[in-house]
Amino acid sequence: MPFKLADFPREAAAKLGRFVSFATKSFVDISIHTTLVRQFTVQRESVSSDITLSFVIPVQDHYLLWENCLKSTIPRLSVNYLFDKGGDDEPRMITVILAKQQLRMFLECANFFISKAYIGVLKIEAVPNEIVEIFSDNMKTKNIRQMHIDTSNIDSDFSPWLHFINKFNTDAFHYITQILKKEDIEFLQQIKSQVIRILVHKYAYKSVDIVSYVQEILREIPNGVVLCENNGRDWTSSISFISREDIEKLLQSFHRSGKKLSLLTYTNAEPMELQIGMYKVTVEDDPIPRYISIKYIF
Repeated sequence: MPFKLADFPREAAAKLGRFVSFATKSFVDISIHTTLVRQFTVQRESVSSDITLSFVIPVQDHYLLWENCLKSTIPRLSVNYLFDKGGDDEPRMITVILAKQQLRMFLECANFFISKAYIGVLKIEAVPNEIVEIFSDNMKTKNIRQMHIDTSNIDSDFSPWLHFINKFNTDAFHYITQILKKEDIEFLQQIKSQVIRILVHKYAYKSVDIVSYVQEILREIPNGVVLCENNGRDWTSSISFISREDIEKLLQSFHRSGKKLSLLTYTNAEPMELQIGMYKVTVEDDPIPRYISIKYIF
């Protein structure tokens, strides 16, 4: 039923006019201007299985545009929004919590401003394949610089992930897993990103020949930089240490590869800091197990 703004009381008409003007301006602004999202994180809650989307938006004007558009233009989906304007040293963040059956509709509605955003890092943490498929089908942006994927404790079928990751063709791809298996290597061979960084959780290197392990990665994954990390100290379990002789073998492999490579893992070698060719080798003066860092420096 049509209505006339003039029929409203003057004060109510003025407030309505200001609201419509501000909402329309925000919609237009966010549709034609690129906004910066430093990090977009997708997580599944362990208890409720709800999906949490977190957007870190460092620029105040961009944050306000996102906040207003979420409040004004997204249909009511019984979605929980948390708006954190941050402080002096705290980032501005918007968090959306929704049931997985609401995700598709949310993305469809939010695409008009997500598609215009420049996303520094898209981080997806151990969500099931069906969630990856929804993102692959409904997320339209091409402006993603890096993608971080944690496949720990998820389905072994990588096909939805492969389609999703290669759809965006990011500059860098970070792969996090509990143990790097043959299936992971085959999956990583098909990633199109120029840089692949592999982070393997703390118990992956037990009883593993580190030199052969890394050399296999270098043979099978040709994309730019490969950084293989062992994350965290496991004081209670047996750990594979690399020796000084292993370090020499790895450096030879690194130089022969012609790539910019790095490695962070454990060693029982003595503390050292030296440069060999294009690589810097550092063993901290810590109790065993010590970290060893081999980094390309040019």
